Amino acid sequence: MPITDKNTVDVYSQIMIDTKSEFKPKDHRNLDNVFLKIVKFSKGERIAIQGIKDISIIPSISQKLKDDNLIAIVSSEKKSANEQSNYIKEYRIGDKFIPLLWNLDNITKLKDEQFHLIALIGIEQLKKDPIAYLSSYLRLLKENGKLMIIMEENSKNDLFLKKLLYEAEMGEMIGLLEKVGFSKRFFIKKVIDGDFKSISITTQKPKLNPLDYFQ
Repeated sequence: MPITDKNTVDVYSQIMIDTKSEFKPKDHRNLDNVFLKIVKFSKGERIAIQGIKDISIIPSISQKLKDDNLIAIVSSEKKSANEQSNYIKEYRIGDKFIPLLWNLDNITKLKDEQFHLIALIGIEQLKKDPIAYLSSYLRLLKENGKLMIIMEENSKNDLFLKKLLYEAEMGEMIGLLEKVGFSKRFFIKKVIDGDFKSISITTQKPKLNPLDYFQ
C-alpha cells in the first residue's frame, strides 16, 4: 500500500540496518532489532515497551539509556511478564527496568500521564481492540508524549496500517490514531534488513488547548 503521497505524513524515510554491529538474537531479522536500531531516549524519560519477543535484548536497550531513564517492559500475558521479571532480577537491572502486565482488564486502571514514550513492537495485541488500547495509550502518555508502532511491512498488515492512518472505518476520513485523539501528523520510517521489511509509525499526544475545557 503506498503511504508516501498522503498529506498527513510528515516524514517518510528509508534506513538500512547494519546487522554486523547491532544486537543479534537467534534470528536478527525481527522487530526487536528494528526497535533497537531506531529508538532514541532523552534524559529523564519514562518509557513503556510492549511486545519484546527476545528478552535478551534488554541489556542492549540499557546501553542506549540516558540519565534517569526508567523502562517498563510490558507484556500482555502473565507467563511472559514472569519471565521478564525473573530476567530483570537475575541481571540486577531493576533500577532501570520494571516488568508490567497490561491487558484490557487492567490497563484502564493505570494512572494517567505516566510515560513520555510508549513503543509497541508488533501489533498482535493492538489488533484485538484498537480503540480501547489506543485510547489507553493516549491517556497514559504525558502531554506531547509519543506513541511508536513498529510492524512488519506485508500484505497481511496493509489493511490495518490503512485503518491506523487514514480510514478507521469504511467511508471515514480519519484513521484510528487521529480518531482517539492523537496528532494528525505522523512520522513514518521504512526499515529494510535484507528481505525483511518493516514500518515504524510515530505520533504524538497533542498539547491541550485551554479553550478545550469550554467546548
